[in-house]
Amino acid sequence: MRVTAATDSVQDEKTETFGIRELKLDEKGHWYLNGKRVFARGMRYHSSIWLGKGNEGLFKQDLGRMKEMHINAVRIGSHVEKPRLYELCDEMGFMVWQVFPLHWGNYADTDDVIERAAPMMEEMVRMLYN
Repeated sequence: MRVTAATDSVQDEKTETFGIRELKLDEKGHWYLNGKRVFARGMRYHSSIWLGKGNEGLFKQDLGRMKEMHINAVRIGSHVEKPRLYELCDEMGFMVWQVFPLHWGNYADTDDVIERAAPMMEEMVRMLYN
């Protein structure tokens, strides 16, 4: 997106990758991505036990190793990684399964928990949606 003034000078500019994908599961349990059959070979990923240490260099190194192992899907659970990891996954052709951080645990189904979880879910979706 580019915003210009009446003088045709650029005031602000933002580039964002966008793609439309179709993921289907047939009656035999086969997955299709954009009409092409895929077999998900995945693994769970934590960039570091210290989440703040994740960085582009580490992400590229880890994703590169996954490519060498013919991994094509990454499951990120219990937390949300830095946006750059998701960008690199997209650029390198990884499918991402993002788990909601409160997916495990003994949380009661109460209005209080839902009230606290809803903003977290909204923030995560805004960050990751395409």
